[in-house]
Amino acid sequence: MVLFREARGQTDEQLVERIKQGDDEAFYEIVHRYQQRLVNVAYRILGNWEDAQEVTQNVFVQVHKNASTFRGDSAFYTWLYCIACRQALNALRSRKTREKGLGVLLENLTSWLRRSEAGPHASLLGSEVERQLEEALAKLDERYRVPLVLRVYENMSYDEIATVLDRPVGTVSRQINEGRRQLRALLGALSLV
Repeated sequence: MVLFREARGQTDEQLVERIKQGDDEAFYEIVHRYQQRLVNVAYRILGNWEDAQEVTQNVFVQVHKNASTFRGDSAFYTWLYCIACRQALNALRSRKTREKGLGVLLENLTSWLRRSEAGPHASLLGSEVERQLEEALAKLDERYRVPLVLRVYENMSYDEIATVLDRPVGTVSRQINEGRRQLRALLGALSLV
């Protein structure tokens, strides 16, 4: 148990070095640090908790198997999100192929609206706005939805998103701006984004 407590004070890169040496406690600390965040990102991409959990599990399997390939050229969490986004996008494409045109409904995308302190009426209004935003976001093409989710909900920089998605920064910027523009158009009078 002492190793686990010591791991909590270490950087991601130090933990990865320990994982490369076969230290399972370091691996469990990485899982502890990132599991919920990765599930949330995968869920926002896939719109399904079970699929998001499966993708997250696959991500950690890949991290455990391929820790030796992490070179440190970027931050560890950028490498981790790169794996997660690729896994989620592959799962989404696979599902789209199977489901032939069924849309992906994303839930809980506007949790910041739920926290309204204006009273019960504002809470009801917030729920309706949230539902409309979820429906609008689900209509966006994945090339706009995924960078927008990473920017808004994971607070990633444009450079980090570009690294994760293996796209030029200018492309990421245009896709985020276009995603916001399309959301505004879909939402009509509601100017939330």
